[in-house]
Amino acid sequence: FEEAKVSLYHIIQNYLPADKVECHFIYQGFLSADSSRYQKEMAVINLTSFSRIMGNIVKNMSEVNTTQAEFIFNYDLRGLHVITKNKIYKLKDQRTHLAEKMRELILRDEKIQTERGRGIGLQSIQSQVKSFGGTFRFKIDNGYWISELFIPRITKIEETRSAA
Repeated sequence: FEEAKVSLYHIIQNYLPADKVECHFIYQGFLSADSSRYQKEMAVINLTSFSRIMGNIVKNMSEVNTTQAEFIFNYDLRGLHVITKNKIYKLKDQRTHLAEKMRELILRDEKIQTERGRGIGLQSIQSQVKSFGGTFRFKIDNGYWISELFIPRITKIEETRSAA
């Protein structure tokens, strides 16, 4: 997971500069400072997909001009759990169920594509996470956009195959 941290920090430096955004990182479970070497070695992810997913999340934070962001990573025997929170300022409409309505509209829109033909933003995150058998959801709570995702644990053998 150490390579993933380096990749994430580079993404954050590009989109959420330290002089404008206060970022906090929390590592739990197999990623915590007091976890064993064996546990750290079990914390395996697909680096390319992780970077794509987190890149989209961080870009979304940048687009709403956030000044605060929190990243919580928890790896256990089941896999990687990620919660991100960021303060949102562009949101003017605080109607109830706004997050659910936004989710339906954004994830349903098949026309959102990048120049390379891949989905962008939330649709891309959902697609990537689903391809690993994981889950992705988001909500708006007290002026914070909260994204939650889970990616099941892969073995070293699966990691080698996916890198090939």
